[in-house]
Parts: sequence; C-alpha cells; structure tokens
Amino acid sequence: MKEVAELTDYEKNVFKNFRKEFAKDNGFTVIPIAVKRAKGYLHVTLSDGDWLHVTPYGWY
Repeated sequence: MKEVAELTDYEKNVFKNFRKEFAKDNGFTVIPIAVKRAKGYLHVTLSDGDWLHVTPYGWY
C-alpha cells in the first residue's frame, strides 16, 4: 500500500502489529487495502468494504 509510506515510523509499527494480529484473527479472509492517518487513530479500509479505527491498543 502506497499510503503506508506516508505514515510516521510509530504509525507504521502500529499498522504492522495490527496486520499481524488481524491476520491471526481472521485467517486472511479479509485483508487491509488502504490506511489513512486520522486524529488519534489509523483509518484502515478492508477488502470487504468495512473499515476499522486502529490504535496502539487495538481496533474497533
């Protein structure tokens, strides 16, 4: 994803950890396809059209 290059190193690490944990939880049936910086979280769009708010403490 080209958007990852625009994130800070800290945000990249948060996103990397999210991807690792999210893959374990869903078995790669749904994957992140886009990420944007938002105020206090990362906005992650998934391949099924859903989106999540991702923070260092989890996602919702």
